[in-house]
Amino acid sequence: GEQRGDFYNKALRKTLEKTKCQPYCNYNVHHIHEPESTLFFIKSTRKLTQSTYLYHMQKVTIRDQLLKDRWEKLVEVLTDKFSDGEPLDVEGMLYLIGLQELGQIHRKFKKDDNIDLIHIGICTALEPFGYYRFDFFDAQGWPHFELTEELPPLKAGEQSVLMKEAIVEYFLNREVIK
Repeated sequence: GEQRGDFYNKALRKTLEKTKCQPYCNYNVHHIHEPESTLFFIKSTRKLTQSTYLYHMQKVTIRDQLLKDRWEKLVEVLTDKFSDGEPLDVEGMLYLIGLQELGQIHRKFKKDDNIDLIHIGICTALEPFGYYRFDFFDAQGWPHFELTEELPPLKAGEQSVLMKEAIVEYFLNREVIK
């Protein structure tokens, strides 16, 4: 619905701002999900020239390819370091983020603790995107977060892309990958 369209309009504007590119007009962004890639179809409320449209599509495609390349490198690096050969998935990486943020690396955890570690990973990874804010550490040293903005309703593939982007950013900031 309308909320999802607003989310993608914000995402596109943020992307354009990061690339120092100003929008030429008001955009309505329609999201199309295909396996292994995310494509954006940009429809203008004013006439876009073909070259402007292709320029923006190229920027999105380059960003998607960069994310895919960084994700593959991150899987390779973390699998070599923390796995017995099974490639780490999103959940495994969120667990590692949660464990890192908790800082109690040598402790044995119960099943419920493992779920909490993944939750910490999710909150930490999405914090720079403005969805969560660190609130406090409890008496046992566990971090707690406050939801600052509702996550938009996303399909499974869209959630996966958002989480991969957040995880890649987390490990880029810690210089695990470049």
